[in-house]
Amino acid sequence: MLKEGFVYAKCGDCNESIVIALSCKQRGLCNSCDTRRGIAIAAHLVDEVIPRVKIRQWVITFPHDLRYLLAWKADLRGWVLAAIMRALERHYVAQAHARGGKDPKFAA
Repeated sequence: MLKEGFVYAKCGDCNESIVIALSCKQRGLCNSCDTRRGIAIAAHLVDEVIPRVKIRQWVITFPHDLRYLLAWKADLRGWVLAAIMRALERHYVAQAHARGGKDPKFAA
């Protein structure tokens, strides 16, 4: 259905071309589908998954050079994320214990 938008792709070697409809249901190809999917997932998380407890969102930024490196090195990105999560877990579990928590759970 081209009325939803389309991508015109052309091979640089043989000049063969193709039109791809954007109501694609495939991750990463269509901004419209990705946005719609993201909104649906966020609504599901808020309405069904996250319990009615206080939550905190963390946003971590890195210098530009490190951002580029983390974007292309999945193993390094995983290691950095795991280290950050361990530090947050230690912090929040210690806070919960200090306030009398018996068996605090950390989730992300």
